[in-house]
Amino acid sequence: MLVEKDNPGVSVRFSYQPEKIKISHTTESHAVKRAMGVQEDEASPKPVERVLPADNPVTVDPGDTILSFNEIVLDGPDTLTYARQLLKWTLPIVTGPTGTPMTVPVLTFTWGDFDLGPPYKPVYIVLTQVDVEYFRFTAQGVPTRAVVSVKCKVKVEAPGRQNPTSGGPPNRSGRRVTAGENIQGIARERYGDPRRWRQVAELNGIDDPLRVRAGDVLYLPGPTELERPVS
Repeated sequence: MLVEKDNPGVSVRFSYQPEKIKISHTTESHAVKRAMGVQEDEASPKPVERVLPADNPVTVDPGDTILSFNEIVLDGPDTLTYARQLLKWTLPIVTGPTGTPMTVPVLTFTWGDFDLGPPYKPVYIVLTQVDVEYFRFTAQGVPTRAVVSVKCKVKVEAPGRQNPTSGGPPNRSGRRVTAGENIQGIARERYGDPRRWRQVAELNGIDDPLRVRAGDVLYLPGPTELERPVS
């Protein structure tokens, strides 16, 4: 189901489960260059020192996450209404005075228990492409079934970019892992308790703490977000 974030009364409900859901992510190029130890702001790349001070928080662009749905079925009397709404969501609109840059609506995506995991909760998307094929027309030429394919960009906050006045939990930051560090030590430094590493790993989608390497950036929530007991 897709619901307009700022106008919950506008929504599209799919009749059947999509045939396929594809998720792809492109890492932001500057973050890649930093991890590879390459100077990113000069015409001729050159090696740079990757180790940063332990207390140096970093902010990076998360890159683009693309979500694609193939062969979504719309069925019944609302077929044309829903298909038109999907197409409308791809059309830029002016949301302010004349001269204000155009934008497209941000949507909330839900589908039962399916989710993308942190840091994509809730899942906010912007439609970038919609393809509609109509089938089963009435005598008046109104389609009663459509097969739709959708591509969208997932909206996600970069680590450390949470605006403290936006209503989100405060004291969030991004932290680059330096040589010789591990997630347990970072949890001890940040929260005074190395056992908090499990909660940090969970929020960063990390299954194996041994996979955390120097140059990786961890999202570190504020201490008040980790108030639940640890085992």
